[in-house]
Amino acid sequence: MVAANLQSPKFDIGELNRRIGGPWGVSTGASLAQYVEWSHRTGLIRALEPREGRSITQICRETVLNEGGSEALIGVLISMDLVSGVPDGDRFTLTELSREYLMPDSPYHVGEGLFWNCAEAVPNAYLVDADPVTESANWSAAARLSIQHSRNFAPCVIAARSGVFDGITRILDVAGGSGTFAIPIALDNPRVSVTLLEHPAVAPLVAPYLEKYGVADRIRVVPMDVFQSDWGLDAHETA
Repeated sequence: MVAANLQSPKFDIGELNRRIGGPWGVSTGASLAQYVEWSHRTGLIRALEPREGRSITQICRETVLNEGGSEALIGVLISMDLVSGVPDGDRFTLTELSREYLMPDSPYHVGEGLFWNCAEAVPNAYLVDADPVTESANWSAAARLSIQHSRNFAPCVIAARSGVFDGITRILDVAGGSGTFAIPIALDNPRVSVTLLEHPAVAPLVAPYLEKYGVADRIRVVPMDVFQSDWGLDAHETA
């Protein structure tokens, strides 16, 4: 069992992402060039050309991307300084760097040379009219849970200790995964009652993560498909 005095991470996991060149949480480990290639292939780069900017809704109309895919790719492009927000905060446009090197009508367009070995399929979860389950169908539930934990635990520890949850006595953690948020909450707040909802295929796999930090007896794990089930929970049941 890990000691109860879990120390907060000293570094933002985003710094690791920057150094390894593979943002987690968008997909898992694709190169930054691949994300730019996906942005080209789906029509996102062209859609962001107008200087007045495009909203997520407009981008979805003009590309093959759904809302989640648009936001995911734009987030990566912003981190690379290839896209910026416009003053109203709800629209996005290409930076001058992108206009000079990524637009086909620029004399300095880098073309296919930038995308050497970038042939991965666009994640189904990004696309309109695609089955989002197909993308991860070959991953076991245990593997997906492990990836989720390694990617989210550090940020969730910071969030749990942000002060936002001070004074709260009951927490319902929907799709709580391995307990990345529930664990630090339970460690730091012995009087808080935590109920974690997770898919029935995943819920039995959560216990080892809770046991590792000594909070298995303080976090109630409820197997539930939150999109299909009648929750049937009230304040008394989650206490």
